[in-house]
Amino acid sequence: MILGNLTGKIALVTGSSRGIGAAIARRLALEGAAVVVNYSGSEAAADAVVAQIEDAGGRAIALRADVTDRISADALFEETIARFGGLDIVVNNAGITRDGLIVRMSDDDWTDVIATNLTGVFNVTRAVTRHLMKQRSGAIINGAVRDRVAIGALDLGVKAGIIDKSGAWFTYGQVKLGQGRENAKQFLRDHPDMAASIENRPPFLDHELVELAFRVDSAMKIKGSSGKWLIKEIARKHLPENIVDRKKVGFKVPLDTWFRGSLKDYVHDLLLGPDSFVSSYFNRRIVTNLLADHTKGRRNEELRLWTLMGLEIWHRAFFRTIRQ
Repeated sequence: MILGNLTGKIALVTGSSRGIGAAIARRLALEGAAVVVNYSGSEAAADAVVAQIEDAGGRAIALRADVTDRISADALFEETIARFGGLDIVVNNAGITRDGLIVRMSDDDWTDVIATNLTGVFNVTRAVTRHLMKQRSGAIINGAVRDRVAIGALDLGVKAGIIDKSGAWFTYGQVKLGQGRENAKQFLRDHPDMAASIENRPPFLDHELVELAFRVDSAMKIKGSSGKWLIKEIARKHLPENIVDRKKVGFKVPLDTWFRGSLKDYVHDLLLGPDSFVSSYFNRRIVTNLLADHTKGRRNEELRLWTLMGLEIWHRAFFRTIRQ
């Protein structure tokens, strides 16, 4: 049964021949989108996902492309436009891990992960951005880089590279385009994204903002080891030095206690209720045990539960708000 929330939309999901990418492709198709199932290895696996989508009444095609290669990523975008006539949703899902201690990690392992999880996201995003900005609508979801890309060595930078180190060329999480200046002002505030545990910044909301960011000399953004140099220099005219130069301080909330107390029922209903997206994509028994271990005090699973809650809330907001 096609639900119809994304009817008429075209979606591209990289690395979607198996695993989470395949599940995302099937769900987008279920919502009514025509889906490009991208793969770099197994054509048979990609064709199987396409067959599943078509059997359920959806539309999909499989396109092979290596996102680590700029020419291949550009060709993927161009073939999507040629086959479906447009593009509205891009999910950068392709990603690999090479778990291990940094002292044992080879140069090839490091290069492979960076190429796929960081450069690959950049290549695809660069290829589609002009099209999405021109039509002033669409969404880019960067999902390849999990909180722990590779437990150990590569945990120290790939996600950071996607979120902040790029300046203003794309963001982590959901990016909506073409909302207009008033909505842009709203999205410039962190509240909507932080409420859903999404690290989200909105440079794509207005092409003039992107163009301004590119015009600013890089030497004015970072000087030596000092980031946000230009903003700090402007702030010095209005704020004391100890405020301008203070280190960033996080605000820790007692999730551990809340998830065992006042939010216990809410977390359970959110993750294991009949409308739960999480329990349909992940092993329900594992999610149940995760929640039980935490609430009974056997282990502190606040971070895993918080991550799953963010994913659940994001999914509900994303699929319930795109209608046109």
